[in-house]
Amino acid sequence: MSCPLFGGQATRLGSGEATVEALGRIGAKLGMKPDKILIFGFSAGAHFAHGFASWKPERVKAFVAYSAGWWDEPAPA
Repeated sequence: MSCPLFGGQATRLGSGEATVEALGRIGAKLGMKPDKILIFGFSAGAHFAHGFASWKPERVKAFVAYSAGWWDEPAPA
């Protein structure tokens, strides 16, 4: 899955929901319910991993954000 936006902004503007929906579909197809995920991101993917973990912490067991060029400021809750 690719995303033209980075970090928390992308997560809040649709990529996060698309990821949650995809996990649900994959789980249904395999007959399982993904509870918490492990997520890794490199470069722009690091921004997504960080943004997703901040946005849906209840869905993330752990994440690795590797080699991000910068960090987004956390969004107000």
